[in-house]
Amino acid sequence: MELSGARIRVLAGSAYGERAPVKTLWPLFYADVALPAGSELPLPSEHAERAAYVIDGGVPVGEESVERGRVLVFAQGAEVVLHAAADARIVLIGSAPTDGERHIWWNFVSSSNARIEQAKRDWKEGRFPKVPGDEIESIPLAE
Repeated sequence: MELSGARIRVLAGSAYGERAPVKTLWPLFYADVALPAGSELPLPSEHAERAAYVIDGGVPVGEESVERGRVLVFAQGAEVVLHAAADARIVLIGSAPTDGERHIWWNFVSSSNARIEQAKRDWKEGRFPKVPGDEIESIPLAE
C-alpha cells in the first residue's frame, strides 16, 4: 500500500488499515517501509510500544540523522511523523506492553527463569525437534 508517498508492506499484525495474513498471538505490527526522499509517514498510534529500525538511508530526528543499523524507540503516546530527507528503508514494529518481565538467555525467552533452565536441559538432551531437511546438524548449547 502507499501512504503519503511511503510504500508500506505489513508483514505481521495490522497497521494503516491493513492486516497481514500471518497469524499472531499478540496485538502487534511489523511493517517494511520504503520512504522516498521528501516523504513523511505518521506512525500508527494504536500500539503503546513502537520502534523503527533503519535498514538503509537515514531518518532525521531533531538535530540528528539516525542512520542505517540504528533503532529508534518512541515514547508511549507520542505523535510521531517520520520524514525522509533522502531515500530510506525502515522496519516499523509495535505492540502492546508485555504482561510482565521477560528473561533472555541465548535463543530462549520466557517470563520464567525456571522455564529457561528447562529449555537448556531439553536442548542439551536433544528434546527439541530437528529442523526439517537438516536432521543431522545440531548446534551445541551455548556455554
